[in-house]
Amino acid sequence: GPFNYATDNIGLTIDGSVFIEDDGTWYFTRADGEGIMGHEMNSPTDINPIGKNLNAYMGHWTEGSMIIKRDGRYYMTYTGNHFESSGYRVNYSVSEEGPFGEYSKPSNNPILINDRDKSHALGHSSFVYGPDLDSMYIAYHSYITGKPHRVLNIDRLSFNGRRMYVNGPTWFDMPVAKLPS
Repeated sequence: GPFNYATDNIGLTIDGSVFIEDDGTWYFTRADGEGIMGHEMNSPTDINPIGKNLNAYMGHWTEGSMIIKRDGRYYMTYTGNHFESSGYRVNYSVSEEGPFGEYSKPSNNPILINDRDKSHALGHSSFVYGPDLDSMYIAYHSYITGKPHRVLNIDRLSFNGRRMYVNGPTWFDMPVAKLPS
């Protein structure tokens, strides 16, 4: 800080996420009762309240969206069902047409799910590059039976053609990627 007041809450529910296209255009996704909604942004503090449903819906409340671009394709992850249910999981969809293009859901969904006492109710996600600036990781939360709060999980993300995979969920130490030379 110090922080300055920038904008009013525009009433677009929860779990906002920003995607910035290669040309500098900003996009905003958020949760909605009918699936993930996308909104254009005129600036970092100006979101168009008119949105587009992105066809990312899990049949119940769907939230926690995040978009990444890889090899000209747009991958969007999202989470659904009640966070305390064994069906709480991370799915993904792919668009070839842009961040708000037609998304399709590959058959290898969900990419994260687990109903064991250790590391269950896996949800929400965001992506980071590893310290080698090449490997990609997905960060998400889970519950462990007997602990009152969510815990952070980070697993390696991999791709095979259009398909995205998570090498997890893991609940044990993993090797750390090497730093770039």
